[in-house]
This record gives sequence, structure tokens and C-alpha cells, in this order.
Amino acid sequence: MSLKTPFDGFGVTIFHDMVVEKGYRPEMDKKWPKPLQDILRKGWSKVISERPPLDDVAQIIQHEIGVLIDANGTQADQVRISLRDKSVAPSKQLARMRKTI
Repeated sequence: MSLKTPFDGFGVTIFHDMVVEKGYRPEMDKKWPKPLQDILRKGWSKVISERPPLDDVAQIIQHEIGVLIDANGTQADQVRISLRDKSVAPSKQLARMRKTI
């Protein structure tokens, strides 16, 4: 989606002022799927109780990955299985996905 590092170049003081105090968030590409944009915005809420549960976030991300992979004709089922495998660390799941894609 985006390869830009959010808040790149922000020092601790600027980060605290802009992000923590003023609620600054990085711009999202308008091409990103709306469900992904919505879940990111909800996850950035200052009110913790308004943030979505991680299971909801994972479900939306899994769905969007599936849509992207299906559109590219890649092995969507294999990626979905690796995402569901709770016994594998997330970093290893990502490595598996990269190999699949």
C-alpha cells in the first residue's frame, strides 16, 4: 500500500506535540480501499473505547488482501491460511505472504 514511513523526520518533541496532543495523522492514499481507510481512522481514535478490536482489524485486512490477491490471480487461499495460523509469529506470516505473492 504505502512504503512511506509515517512521521519520518519527527523528533520526540514534534511527534508528541503534533501526533499525541494535536491528533495529526498521515494522509492515506485515496486509492486505498474504503474499509481499510475506515479501520485505520478508527484505530487512531484518541478515545480508546472507540478503537476497533484487533480481531476486527485482522478480518478487514485479511479480506482486503484476499481481494488484492484474487485480482492479481495469485494463491489467495494459501495467504489466508497463513494469516489464520496463530502458532506462527506475525513476522513469519508476513514472510510467508511475501513468498506467496
